[in-house]
Amino acid sequence: MRYSYETENAFHGTIREDAESIWRTRKFHPPASDLRFGPGIYFWENSVIAAQQWVYRFYRNRPRNDYGIIRATVRAEALLDLLTREHYRALTVATNRVARARGVPITSVKHGAVLAVMVQEGLIDAARIAFGTSGETRVHPQTELVAPLDVILCIFEPNNIVVTEFIDSENQ
Repeated sequence: MRYSYETENAFHGTIREDAESIWRTRKFHPPASDLRFGPGIYFWENSVIAAQQWVYRFYRNRPRNDYGIIRATVRAEALLDLLTREHYRALTVATNRVARARGVPITSVKHGAVLAVMVQEGLIDAARIAFGTSGETRVHPQTELVAPLDVILCIFEPNNIVVTEFIDSENQ
């Protein structure tokens, strides 16, 4: 499954020190641990507000001016777009395969683990996932999904990210 994708409106929220480092070096480094949707770099598609809300919640013990948002252009040559029925079916097939290989029930296999396997096998380099945050109701044109959702882009290859802007929390 090869599905190319690019957007210039991807927003990554993090603590100020990390955001300044990313802006200075223009480079992201993959996280050391697996996160919810696998070991990738997470962006909110077309929503700086969702990135801000997420960083406020995730780093809730820090002052609100101690974060930054990085805007980037992200590219994928092998995107798993979970907002489409076809790609969601591919994830279900991969989840069944992982469950069988591990000898566990399908319900015990987390999506992040399946996406990590798909990345290791060279099947995908990014995933696009619907995620409820802002409360704004949207209708996705391909799935006809109606829900309060934003879209997360999980980029597994840091070289597919071009940093374009630093949005400073002190100037908001």
